[in-house]
Amino acid sequence: MNSNNSNNIESYMTDLINKGYSKSLKNPLVSICCITYNHEKFISQAIDGFLMQRTDFPIEILIHDDASTDGTTEIIKKYENEYPDLIHAVYQTENQYSIGNKIINFLFEMVRGRYIALCEGDDYWTDPLKLQKQVDFLENNRNFVLCLHNVLWVWEDSTKPSEIREKKPKDVYSFVDHLNPPERATLGHTCSAVFRGEIIKKLPQFFLKSLHGDVPLFIYIGNHGLTRYFKETMAVKRVHFSSMTSRRMNMELLLNKAWMYEAIDRYFRYKFHKEIEPNLEKYYKKILAFTKKTKYLIYYKYWIKLVFLKLINKIT
Repeated sequence: MNSNNSNNIESYMTDLINKGYSKSLKNPLVSICCITYNHEKFISQAIDGFLMQRTDFPIEILIHDDASTDGTTEIIKKYENEYPDLIHAVYQTENQYSIGNKIINFLFEMVRGRYIALCEGDDYWTDPLKLQKQVDFLENNRNFVLCLHNVLWVWEDSTKPSEIREKKPKDVYSFVDHLNPPERATLGHTCSAVFRGEIIKKLPQFFLKSLHGDVPLFIYIGNHGLTRYFKETMAVKRVHFSSMTSRRMNMELLLNKAWMYEAIDRYFRYKFHKEIEPNLEKYYKKILAFTKKTKYLIYYKYWIKLVFLKLINKIT
């Protein structure tokens, strides 16, 4: 934790008091939610990115440590002790992700802000005005529910050059765009998201039971209004083997992804089936390729699903 960040947060607190926010930290406008596990090498940079935010509104920082076994827990505690009114952490003694619990829900239940900003412990923000820009937009545009922006992807093992993967041609996206994005599974990455907190008070099963966080969450949020996409690069996404999804078997992820899109299709009563169908076909084919020579029962189950899907498409 460097001295610049200590000075920044002290100045931030003084500014809030001078502006009359004597109870500001009891009434944050934005809740930053950060989930982490064994991010000893990364977590300080993530928290520093939160602390460097320059806003004219109060924030809170919520961190969920999923029973880390390295030095992550100790690092978080140092920050929490230094900023006890700003940082609130949950320290698990048993890893919740490994037993199937949706760990972001622990933080969603704690949020007090009108808006929620997301960033996992191995990613970090690079623009000190990120929150101000996104919240200002949402405050002035009630028909928008979610803000995303460009993110620089960095491979920790340097096997690939750093790149901005989400190069969106438009500034505004509708709900249908979330169902079948043109480039990857979501319109933007988790660490770029700021959204209205009121939307997540009752989350659907397709989110709660999914092993994936951003895809079902953005689909659910996007159903409530428009999405604004900023073309500015304001965060870094780290790609490394110890990331959350890397701790699951590929087969488990594929089966869950197929189930998730089936559940989304049912949730919306098949109204958007044509938009969801390409995702179903994609994951059915991936499962078939994965199970062709080993897991015959699963293979034939999804072969039948794929055939049925194509028949339905011909009929409709």
